[in-house]
Amino acid sequence: MSHDDRANEVRAALGDIVGDEIRDRTDVIAARWPIAAYSVTDGRVAVHNVIGGDYCTPQRLLDVAGFGTTDDRGTVELSLNDFHCEDVSGGSGGGLLGYDQPVHVVATARGDAPVFVSVQSRIGSTAADVPNVFITVSSWDKDGAAVGRVPFNWRCLVPVTSIPG
Repeated sequence: MSHDDRANEVRAALGDIVGDEIRDRTDVIAARWPIAAYSVTDGRVAVHNVIGGDYCTPQRLLDVAGFGTTDDRGTVELSLNDFHCEDVSGGSGGGLLGYDQPVHVVATARGDAPVFVSVQSRIGSTAADVPNVFITVSSWDKDGAAVGRVPFNWRCLVPVTSIPG
């Protein structure tokens, strides 16, 4: 479940509690929470080159860590752009944040019940043609059957570039 979906659930639940009208400022509940931590650092990417030999190249790295919950069917797709505050819009004359390979994602189920999670990632674009990394997390029981509503922690490390705007 994305944090937007979770926020919509909270809004709906608050509407059920306070009704259609808030009469007093003390009736308002502040509903905000941190969803991720991230850093952008200078790093290096190791490149395997069959013809000319392996080498390393300097690269900016985006390291993002967050949490989520799979939906009732045991799957959720996360949009990496939803979990950091780097400029992905290309606005103000700046460039778009671009993503490069390799994309590394690790997810770990949280809780007492034994369950597995698996991850897939792909570099793509949003409907507005903004570069993004999409991370799909699925949750499974020991027999391979999907398990829904599994909370998990995740971490993604990906090289980034600035695409001139």
